[in-house]
Amino acid sequence: MIQKEKLEIFKQALSRALKKITSGTSASTIAASYDISPAIISKIHNGKKDPQMSTFYRIAEAYQIDPAEFTSMIFAELPKGFMFAEE
Repeated sequence: MIQKEKLEIFKQALSRALKKITSGTSASTIAASYDISPAIISKIHNGKKDPQMSTFYRIAEAYQIDPAEFTSMIFAELPKGFMFAEE
């Protein structure tokens, strides 16, 4: 079972990465064009939501970033050695 604290750390890292790629772009415009709820983008942006993989890909596409690069950005925001599983 994933510890709640670790999920929160991950969501905050995702939020910081998303903020880096969304600056100056309206979430409403992106949401309408890529069939993503503006509320979902807002929740991810505020560290309240862990999106489904399909939503993650649509967000990356919407902001014209390769999903692998977006994933790398998230990993860069995580603490060094972060793992969901206990060792």
